Amino acid sequence: GNKRWRYRAACSIGFEGDRRARPVLEQALREGWDEKDGTNTWDINKTLAELGSPLVLPYYEAMLRSKEDFSVYLFKYIPGKEADKFLQKAFAGNKKRNKLSAAYVLCLRGDKKAIEYCASLLKKSGNDQQYVTECLAKIHDLRAMQYLIKQLRSPNLKQKYDAAFIMAEIGDPRALPVLIEGYKDPGNYGSPGAAVGMIGYIPGEAATQALFNIMNGKYGRLDDTAARTLAKRGDVRAIPFLMDEMRRTSEYDRDKAQLRLAYSLHFIPSEKVHAIQIYRDVALNSRDANYQWMAATAYWTLKKGVNWKISEPHP
Repeated sequence: GNKRWRYRAACSIGFEGDRRARPVLEQALREGWDEKDGTNTWDINKTLAELGSPLVLPYYEAMLRSKEDFSVYLFKYIPGKEADKFLQKAFAGNKKRNKLSAAYVLCLRGDKKAIEYCASLLKKSGNDQQYVTECLAKIHDLRAMQYLIKQLRSPNLKQKYDAAFIMAEIGDPRALPVLIEGYKDPGNYGSPGAAVGMIGYIPGEAATQALFNIMNGKYGRLDDTAARTLAKRGDVRAIPFLMDEMRRTSEYDRDKAQLRLAYSLHFIPSEKVHAIQIYRDVALNSRDANYQWMAATAYWTLKKGVNWKISEPHP
């Protein structure tokens, strides 16, 4: 087929984490494909890095010899000794962004020198502090956790909500009151939708009940993000809200709305058959090729147990 569109399609599904893209994009890389107004070398290498391909090593080694770039963080997806060697080289270098990104990944991999380097930056202010706090929290480093707990009580709202987001991502329930506060008064800092999404990372009944309350407008607004987040937890109480939202959708947006509904429903065991039926209908009847592709992929994944990624349509 047409290579141009084949590689564009591979980049699109690879961006969504679909591993079927990897062999196609590796072929493009070997061919030196570089479409200036479309799928270029940067797109291909970035997507392949996120899919864990070691073939991107020469590209990033050449790029980072001449400039600083946070792209080193992409190596968190790439296993193996060659990737580790690349990270150690970037960490030992004098380019600040490269060093910081490499330290982030090495910290996640348990490298003691990187962990101590990140911990030393906890005492400094600015974006570097935020960056290293996140990676240290992910390995549950005591110093980072003490720092985050302190920030939850900060009068500085940005620091407070940033800490809550990091703690929520690692499932710490102590972030929940701050996220609810952020949802109720979004003018303080951040978006209410982001706060609701982060509540979804926190396990337990208290977080589930908070999502249910938000979905039902207890804090002043009905929220479809809460319903979708609740559905991802397998909670059947989200179904009436989702179905009602579907009924209120215009004919113009119907295919996308159906895909969003099916995506939410497939997390709820009792609704799996319903989700499969919706995906089948969209795959057969939609006039949009992208929606047909998404629906067909999801249909075969759920119906036949194929190990493909089910993508969530963008709002």
